[in-house]
Amino acid sequence: MLYAAKCYWPGVTAADLDQVADLVLCLFQGPSRAAVIAASDQLGIPCERLMDLAWLGPYRRSPDGTQK
Repeated sequence: MLYAAKCYWPGVTAADLDQVADLVLCLFQGPSRAAVIAASDQLGIPCERLMDLAWLGPYRRSPDGTQK
């Protein structure tokens, strides 16, 4: 299962921001929500909200003009 974690990072330092942005969206693949939260905690990136993810492929139009 894929999950996206919306992470706000209160207390972030300038050094931290040199490596990431203010809002961090992380893509995790794991067996459960609990496993994703544990991994996020272990990495030191606080996870405020965990969302189920639906992966959408690129928009493509076929030669006859119909959408694929």
